[in-house]
Amino acid sequence: MTDVVAVLLAAAGAVLVVPSFTLGNATAVGMLLACFSALLYATLPLLHQRWSAIPTDVRTLGQFGFALLFFLLFVTKTEWTLAPRDWAGLLFLAVGVTLIGHSLWVRVTTRLSPAVTSIIYYGNIPVAVLLSVLLLGEPLTVRTVSGALMIVGGSVIGLAAKALRT
Repeated sequence: MTDVVAVLLAAAGAVLVVPSFTLGNATAVGMLLACFSALLYATLPLLHQRWSAIPTDVRTLGQFGFALLFFLLFVTKTEWTLAPRDWAGLLFLAVGVTLIGHSLWVRVTTRLSPAVTSIIYYGNIPVAVLLSVLLLGEPLTVRTVSGALMIVGGSVIGLAAKALRT
């Protein structure tokens, strides 16, 4: 029951960090798409736990292979006239963030319980809010702070409950 409360608190916080939650707001639509993506992504720890006998590298390669096939469906709709600096950034995102970061995430989700990794995953939103304030100069509203605190609070409640059960 505590896990449900923790996830509901974090989900409510995710709704609050959106400035105006209407479908006419591009940020709200983006958040809905991100939440749907996160829901699909949250199933991965369950799969990693189930198929932990398969080496991590093989599972990671399988996920990247699937993503590549899906990407190829839309490759004709992309614009590839990029400056050299853009190609460098794209390479960093591909290798540094996606390949290395995702490989580490596969290892973490294999070793930790799905409940713990799902709770930790919500931490992306407060970090994104903090970075948008620091790097982009976006305003920090009471609503945004409340949402971020709810996400962190839900995560702490979930992790504390997990620690008490073990």
